[in-house]
Amino acid sequence: MAIAVLCLYSKVYSLVNIIDSDDRKNRHHKLVLYEGVIKAGLADYRADIVANAVSALEKYSAPIVTIDMGTATTIGVISEGRNYEGGLLLPGVNISLEALSSRAAQLPDISLQHPKTLIGKNTVDCMRSGMMYGTAAMIDGMIQRIEEELGHTATVI
Repeated sequence: MAIAVLCLYSKVYSLVNIIDSDDRKNRHHKLVLYEGVIKAGLADYRADIVANAVSALEKYSAPIVTIDMGTATTIGVISEGRNYEGGLLLPGVNISLEALSSRAAQLPDISLQHPKTLIGKNTVDCMRSGMMYGTAAMIDGMIQRIEEELGHTATVI
């Protein structure tokens, strides 16, 4: 399958420049680089949010809910009319885990691993279970609320 358009977003601008210059040598497609904040209608959106929406609309039928779990968990909502309606920004999993370890007395720094069971049997397992299953429940709950507000189900990616 030939690539018609390649959308790239990165906060590491030096990496974007390297990829762009290397890509120009072998390009048979359009390269769209997203950086910083993009103006969309009356609102400003970070470029990663726009890139997620554009990519989702290229591959899936609207309505769409996009979920991007990075430093922040970003949820975007695209209506049946293919309009970006807005979204939600939440702390990412690692930021939440760092806050829990650094701000709660006697909770250790831990690696993020899938817990053995839902109900933890020691402090570390409880933290892992809370982060993994709590995040999953939060995402499920947000999707349910978004779909209720839209009045119908959406494709979730």
